Amino acid sequence: MLTDDERTVLMIAAQGQSMMPLGRWETPVEHLVELGLLERHDKFNNVITLAGRKAIELASDEVDTTAAKALIDGHNAKVVYRKSGELLAQNLVEMAKAAAEVTGDTQLGALQKCIVAVRSRAVELLTPPSTETKVINDQRG
Repeated sequence: MLTDDERTVLMIAAQGQSMMPLGRWETPVEHLVELGLLERHDKFNNVITLAGRKAIELASDEVDTTAAKALIDGHNAKVVYRKSGELLAQNLVEMAKAAAEVTGDTQLGALQKCIVAVRSRAVELLTPPSTETKVINDQRG
C-alpha cells in the first residue's frame, strides 16, 4: 500500500514530470525507486515505470472503492435512521392517543409526556449500571 506522499509522487511522475528526491519528497522517491515504481536516471531525475503506472491505477481504484463504500454505508445508515425514526414516531403517536384517552390530556400534551418517558428509558438503556445499582439488583435477584 502506498503512502499519500508516494501516491502524490507517482501522480506527478505519471504526468511526465521527473521527480527530484529533495525535502519532503526524498523519502517517498527513494522508496519508490527501491520498489521499482520509479526509475533513476541520476540522483535528480527519477521517472515513472510501467509498474509505477499500474501501482497508481491500483491506488486510485482503492481510493475510489473506499470512497464508494463510505458513500454507500452513509446512505444505508440514513435509510435505517429514517425507517427507525418513522416507526418510533408512529409508536409515539399511538402511545399519545392511548394516554390521552386514559388521562384526559390533549393528544399533544400526552405526546410530550410520552416523549419524556421514552427518552428516560432510552437513557437508562444507554447508561451502564453503576456498581452500586448492580449490587442492589444482585441482592434482589
